[in-house]
Amino acid sequence: MTFGKTLEILLVHCQGESGNVLVSGAPEIPGATILDKMNHLNDVDPSLRLFLTREPRAQVVHTTNLLLPPTRPDADAGFIVLQPDRAHPMSGSNCVCVVTALLESGRVPMVEPETLVRLDTAVGLITARARCENGRCVAVSLDNVPAFVQQLDAPVVTPRWGTIKADIAFGGVFYAQIDVDKVGLRITPEAARALAEAGMEIKSLLAEQMSVVHPEIPSLDEIAYADVPRLSAGRVDRHLHHAEAGEGGPLALRHRLLREPRDPACAGPPQGRRQADLALDHRRRVHRRDDRRDHGGGPSGGAPAHHRPGIRLRPAGTAARSGRPLRHRLRALGHLGSAGGRAMTLGGKTILVTGPTGAIGRAICVALAAEGASVGIHHGRNRASAEAILAEVGGRGFVLSADLSDPAGATALWRAA
Repeated sequence: MTFGKTLEILLVHCQGESGNVLVSGAPEIPGATILDKMNHLNDVDPSLRLFLTREPRAQVVHTTNLLLPPTRPDADAGFIVLQPDRAHPMSGSNCVCVVTALLESGRVPMVEPETLVRLDTAVGLITARARCENGRCVAVSLDNVPAFVQQLDAPVVTPRWGTIKADIAFGGVFYAQIDVDKVGLRITPEAARALAEAGMEIKSLLAEQMSVVHPEIPSLDEIAYADVPRLSAGRVDRHLHHAEAGEGGPLALRHRLLREPRDPACAGPPQGRRQADLALDHRRRVHRRDDRRDHGGGPSGGAPAHHRPGIRLRPAGTAARSGRPLRHRLRALGHLGSAGGRAMTLGGKTILVTGPTGAIGRAICVALAAEGASVGIHHGRNRASAEAILAEVGGRGFVLSADLSDPAGATALWRAA
């Protein structure tokens, strides 16, 4: 797969959860539907996904949403969730990010106080209602696709913990939930690595011992995440933290696990998982239709979800979801935009950039200087290129030389800066 030299990406967050949106520059993805296009990215050519979600452009918990023209007439736009392990069909927090990007970039006209946005996804049509004020998207609620339980108390034979039980549910993707007590761990930042390794091991065992399939979309046939939440009174308790593992390795944890419980930007699980939680609670009769659940939330002060009538799959229900987007934009290589509606400024800051004499490093220096920073421009041997960058940023900085292959050189560089 080939694509242009410039990709335009908007950096968007939903209550602290990153969900970048690729809005232009992507190649044409073969397929008549969004599902076909997702399957192409997974089964035929993953190069665009790998380019966007692996280092040095990203890291293991990174998501980039591929914005696409809709393939159905009742949708405003389509999107696919690209993550390091594979392309995924649906994510609530990423829906919020995509809606925010569409409205604030003008790709979908904004109507205050509420704009209706319909998204074409691999699992069906998602209807989003965006609350808009003063040209900004301040909150988004979603009518998600139906969630349902695949199996309760599915036995999983493990070499470390014997036979344990897992609950399998669908909430945009398939999730497996295993009580953290069954693997002898506690959900704390200190246990992050052990929790990730346990989730990865269980996910691998589930793939060997159990098959899943969506009753209406046969190509959705794998468990995407293995969770080890704390269960209480037969229901999922996510008020503190949770761990998850995909194929990304031990670091494939949602970032909230590694932060303090009091951090409001990382409270609560991703939105698609809330739908799976609701379906499991409903099946276990600890939750009734039209009940509401509040899993915590970010700056909005809470993120309720509740069942909606009109079940068309196994006993469960569709779920509504709401969240507040936090905005931060990066256009191409050179423009740093706004964060939370305020212009970002680096005035009075000195920032050291090592090895910036290539195209990417040069663009970083230009962007930092444009935001008011004094830029320390390091070079190893190419002083002329470093001085050319200094001239390009209008002299807002200084040039430093150091051999970073020598540990002493790094120390000297830092002291000089």
